[in-house]
Amino acid sequence: MKRIPNNLNRLLDQYSREIRSAFLDAIKAQKSDVKIKAVVAALERNDLNEAYRAVRIDEKYFVGMKSAIRDAYWGGGKAVTASVKKTVISQPVLPFDGSMPRSEAWVKNETAKLVADIVKDQRGLVRFVMQEGIANASHPENIARDLVGRINRQTGKREGGFIGLTDRQAETVKSLRDGLTTPEGMRKYLKSALRDERHAKTVRAALENGRTVPRDLIQKISTRYEARYLQYRGNVIAQNEATIAVESGRAEGFQQMIEDGAIRHDQVTTIWRHSYSKNPRESHIALDGTSVPFGGKFVAEGGAEMMYPHDPAGGAANNIGCNCWADHTVSAP
Repeated sequence: MKRIPNNLNRLLDQYSREIRSAFLDAIKAQKSDVKIKAVVAALERNDLNEAYRAVRIDEKYFVGMKSAIRDAYWGGGKAVTASVKKTVISQPVLPFDGSMPRSEAWVKNETAKLVADIVKDQRGLVRFVMQEGIANASHPENIARDLVGRINRQTGKREGGFIGLTDRQAETVKSLRDGLTTPEGMRKYLKSALRDERHAKTVRAALENGRTVPRDLIQKISTRYEARYLQYRGNVIAQNEATIAVESGRAEGFQQMIEDGAIRHDQVTTIWRHSYSKNPRESHIALDGTSVPFGGKFVAEGGAEMMYPHDPAGGAANNIGCNCWADHTVSAP
């Protein structure tokens, strides 16, 4: 195993922060734009379609995230062209061109698919929460606030809300909220990595003394858990998309240098480097140190053919949570 170089780590950290911030800003803007009174009024009339329309889930909110991913792609390309300039290569190395049709197509296709998937999930989640709330005879205002979150009286800011979470994450929160009325559910919460220690102390004390958790505290715990879950999802998306974009930009940078005549194709070798991760994939461990000529294919998890670690062709099965990286080496002319 070979650790990720510091310069690559800095790039990934920088663009992960920017993509995460853009994602969270998009979700915050969506929640802020929800017309709560209109949602409540529509739900009181049992007009699900009108209530659904009052919650605007649209791709336009994610323009900033698309830009952040583009910047990560460009950053990866610029980094490799700058590094090759410092080697023994005798030919001039032209700057990375993010406006090339191939580069623009990569950014457009990758970001369009990501955002379309997020928006599709969110629209399905909103409809599901509304339908379930009506079926459970929940108060319309509670349904609306379950979606957009609740105002923290101490900070004056809105916190929590299901918007931004996946269906599965929303189900987890609902299960946690319902479970806090039982000793088993309380113990499950105390084992959760997303628990808030301030609330955990109260839950722990209630469990030890055979008491129940007060209803108002259950709502606070749920709201805080939703907020932490959203941060967690933002981290997962940001780390995955930043790594895909930077690695794809790096590969594009080498391709442009080959086409510009700065280096020859046969000078470049791509080595798969497996780095440290919490749950490593056995197939990636097996690929560690193996190499292909630049543009060649590694066979990874599920038989996926990938030109480099985090190639979008590998899909979620190979990319999410993966810390592998591409070691592109250039031999002397």
